[in-house]
Amino acid sequence: MGMGTTHFGGFTPRTASIMSQTRGWVLFMAILGYIYVFLALIGLTQVTAVVRELPGMRMGVLVLIMLVVIGVVLTGSIMLTMYAARIGAFLRTYDMASMALALRSQKVFWVFSGVLILLYIVTIFLVVLVGIMS
Repeated sequence: MGMGTTHFGGFTPRTASIMSQTRGWVLFMAILGYIYVFLALIGLTQVTAVVRELPGMRMGVLVLIMLVVIGVVLTGSIMLTMYAARIGAFLRTYDMASMALALRSQKVFWVFSGVLILLYIVTIFLVVLVGIMS
């Protein structure tokens, strides 16, 4: 059998292989995110004892920060799971619409990641600025 494209809906076998490999890594990253969320929630139940030992630390602030981080990681993991599902749909059908949906899911994840990185940089800048000013 040659390297024709008839079985792959106009896509090359190499494209199908790359998408299949990408799906595995995307699922792996999503699962790591879910594991992080699970462990962080367990840690959150234990934070009360630790915070009592920290002078001047408000438990509410620490819990809020942890909940925000958990929410962000969970959101990213859900996005990655959706991306993997759409890659799977493409690998079943090999049609252009499925490929477009998979690429759209990828774009949404990277926009989300970019916004998070930008917010992180702005937050660090503000913390450094406040530190310099005080």
